[in-house]
Amino acid sequence: MALASSETYTREQAAGPHRMPQFKLQFLLDGKLFLTRIWSAVPDIGQRVMFPSADGSGLFKVIDVLWSDTATEDMMSAYMSLIRSPG
Repeated sequence: MALASSETYTREQAAGPHRMPQFKLQFLLDGKLFLTRIWSAVPDIGQRVMFPSADGSGLFKVIDVLWSDTATEDMMSAYMSLIRSPG
């Protein structure tokens, strides 16, 4: 999922000239909130991410990204749907 150049410019401008953009990412697994993280980048659909999990299989694949309209000057928000990914 690539951002259009105007969207990238807007995101960088919102972060200010000397700050990295911040994203509040809410990761969903099986349709339920799994965890929330603040990251400086948003994974693309198809990319894998790693988190610790109770059963030890911490690899997940991003299957959908839903941008939220709750952006502020300092932070944008998105929901990331995940599935478990084999190691």
